[in-house]
Amino acid sequence: MISISGEVQLQPERREDALARALAYAAQSRKDKGCLAFKFYQDPEDPDTLFLYELWESAGALQAHLAAPHVAAFSQELPDYVVKTNLRRFIISEATEM
Repeated sequence: MISISGEVQLQPERREDALARALAYAAQSRKDKGCLAFKFYQDPEDPDTLFLYELWESAGALQAHLAAPHVAAFSQELPDYVVKTNLRRFIISEATEM
C-alpha cells in the first residue's frame, strides 16, 4: 500500500473556490481503480490549510491515478488556488486493525 499525506496552503482569497474544487477532485479520485481513501480536511485552526490523505492499493494504482486526465486538469489549476504544498509518500509494508 501507498499513503500520501500532507498539507496544502490555500490562497485566502480563493479558499471557497479551492475547497469546492478539492472536493470535486477527491470525488473523482475515489473512483480510480486501487483508491482506498482520498480525503481533504480543513484545518480547524487555520481555514486556509487543508490536510490531504490518500491510500492506494499499490504503487501501480497510484501511478495510474497520476496519469489520469482529471489529475492533469487539477494540476494545471493548482497555481490558481495554492500557495504551497508539503506532501509525503509512505510505503506501507504491513497494516493491522487496531
